[in-house]
Amino acid sequence: MDCSGATQTITIAEGDPGSEELSKAEAVNATSYKRRSKTYTFAGVLWGPGMRKQRYTVTCLKLDGWYRTGSRASVHSATLVLEIKTGTGQSSASYDVYPPGVPIPTEGRPRGSIRGTYDVRPGRTRTMRIKLGKHPQRALRFGATGNWFSEEGLNNTYEVKAYVEYGVTFWKQTPTGQLGIRG
Repeated sequence: MDCSGATQTITIAEGDPGSEELSKAEAVNATSYKRRSKTYTFAGVLWGPGMRKQRYTVTCLKLDGWYRTGSRASVHSATLVLEIKTGTGQSSASYDVYPPGVPIPTEGRPRGSIRGTYDVRPGRTRTMRIKLGKHPQRALRFGATGNWFSEEGLNNTYEVKAYVEYGVTFWKQTPTGQLGIRG
């Protein structure tokens, strides 16, 4: 796991209780539904970097257990969701998610980012969705920076709610009335 440069680490573990399970009565009428892990919240401060520069505040997102063989939530159906709220400070914001091994830039465009959202105005919220089957890393790096059009040195805050959504598919009901669940 490469989380060099991170100021904090958040672990999103498979098996942490999240949303409510369907009741057996509801499940009888469903063939599949989405579940989600526990929601983890982290926050930080971002700074205006100046034109064509980057000044990331980095958080390591460890994805424990989502890649085990036989895991209840298959990585192919799992999606990391990041709900990002930009504070009401002076700087607009840009956010990127980097895999391990990709250098986090200090200038120019964000190269190697697997997902990003840019020029987010103060007080606004954005959501990033990353399919874990397409990006099979055990850790990702979330970077927050001011946008290029904010004056260098202006700052703002941000808050992120992170969780993993995954699908559960039901098999057909057996003659004894039992449901088979495939994760």
